[in-house]
Amino acid sequence: MEPRLTPTALIVSWADSPPLEPLRSVLREQFGYNAIPLQLPEHNREQVLKRSLSNALITHSSMINPFILYLYGDSLKRQGQSRLLLKNGDNSVFMDWLKLRQEYIDKLGFNILVILDCNHKVVQTMMDRYPILEDDMDPQSNSIVQVLVAPEFSKQNGTPFAHVLTDTLREVTMSSSSATIDIRDFVAEIQRRLEPSSSTEPFSLRSTRENLMLTAFSHEEQVISDDIWHYPRISRNASNYVRVSVLPITWAKVDGWDAESELTELTDVFEHHFDFTVERVVKIPNTSNAHSYLQRRINEQIKWVGPKGLLIVLYNGHAKRTNGGMILFGTSNDVQGVNWTQITHTLNIADCDVVHVLDCCDALSATKGSETVQSEIAREANLQTGDSEYHGKNETLAAGAREERVPAGKASSMKVFAEVLNEMAVKNIKITIHSWQQWIVAKVGRVQTQNGDLRYAEPHYKMNPLRRDPSPALRLKTRDI
Repeated sequence: MEPRLTPTALIVSWADSPPLEPLRSVLREQFGYNAIPLQLPEHNREQVLKRSLSNALITHSSMINPFILYLYGDSLKRQGQSRLLLKNGDNSVFMDWLKLRQEYIDKLGFNILVILDCNHKVVQTMMDRYPILEDDMDPQSNSIVQVLVAPEFSKQNGTPFAHVLTDTLREVTMSSSSATIDIRDFVAEIQRRLEPSSSTEPFSLRSTRENLMLTAFSHEEQVISDDIWHYPRISRNASNYVRVSVLPITWAKVDGWDAESELTELTDVFEHHFDFTVERVVKIPNTSNAHSYLQRRINEQIKWVGPKGLLIVLYNGHAKRTNGGMILFGTSNDVQGVNWTQITHTLNIADCDVVHVLDCCDALSATKGSETVQSEIAREANLQTGDSEYHGKNETLAAGAREERVPAGKASSMKVFAEVLNEMAVKNIKITIHSWQQWIVAKVGRVQTQNGDLRYAEPHYKMNPLRRDPSPALRLKTRDI
């Protein structure tokens, strides 16, 4: 039996949170939710949360039950705004809740229930308004957004709110004569289980809208599994392609700079403006099986994208030219690099269209070149793939030429790639890989240091095989005006 349209819940926590599997189970078993667990890592927590939230919103496909975001953590008031505290021991990261809500929730066309299970209850402002409800970005929307704020941990009589929530959900569904539960009736049942001095209440972003409803499903109706979230995620806006996938790649360890963080800056732009499927960052192990590991991951992604799709491969790390091809590596101590020339051949003959975005030294070495065409940037290189073997368009945005070292850090190309792509998207300009490269050159191609050297590497564009038909545009999200 095929899986039906499924509501999604993202359950966010970190290492010191109470067990949340019972909550996931009751959402899955009683309400048919695809309940995705997310335990925030020690680093890049805000980026991981935003990326996971974006992907989870894409998978939500129910017209009945709301999308649920459950966030276990802490909060505080800072500069008049409610900030969430992404916390793991003493190492804490502040995040602007309003900005997160406005960017990812306000303009969505479906209903959402946010549950903030915070150590310190989100503080009130004047007139009993909560900072979490201010500045609705789409007040005319018909979608319902409600925020359930848990009591302070200290007022829960030692019982985690997640457990109270789970027990209430289970009991209400078993005792109710109706399969549909009004959120305020549900909260009233929660209140009965709390101490009199504590309270919880759903706050509505749009007060004129009705309350959210939770609808239970019978076991006969449910076609759900623990790992249903592994089913292919179809991008809601994939240009003329059936699927568009962005695959960011770096190493587990990289000498000299935070390559993963730079990748995230670019993937955030893709997620925010293009709504493509952005995969988790592939971290190549700095071990002897590095090449086989990446080759296998590339093969899997090509198969998933399929013959009518687009695969955008991003790489940030070290590279060098050798007689055996272009070799990628993470640190000077790596026992085995990755022969990117060989992997490029796999991408060249793939059934899908492929875009390579490479921020590394000698970046253009990854592409097939000719002395008679584009001789100013290319020499004979990577002749593994004949023109007749290409099945789709194959475009490259390279940080530098075939024998060019490029800077990392503040002057890195990946940061510029992200900045320019974001500017083009905000201005609603038609975007192709070639026009992206041209905008980058116009923006930074003449910026010099005090010594007169170029501050940034000048990026190069290449298409294989050379064709006269235009490259496809990257279509932006459809936004309400």
